[in-house]
Amino acid sequence: LFIFARAPEGGPPLAVIRESADAVPGEFILSDAQAMLPGRSLADFSVLTLVARVSASGQPTALAGDLFGELEYRSGGESGTAALVIDQIVP
Repeated sequence: LFIFARAPEGGPPLAVIRESADAVPGEFILSDAQAMLPGRSLADFSVLTLVARVSASGQPTALAGDLFGELEYRSGGESGTAALVIDQIVP
């Protein structure tokens, strides 16, 4: 299981969590503690693309048949939480 945040314009993930697939369903906290790029903070973005992907190969790159879910997260909400549902298959 890979959960990551990306800037809306794309590019490399800003922060990533890697867990075993049996952690789903679950609650996860994605923060600057999992930052991939020094000097970039999740707080620098008012909108983020959040993705959760169960990788059959165990690799971070999406492959056909992997299960995933994606949503656009906007900061400023009261709770700072998002319900990300894995409901798609990589073609």
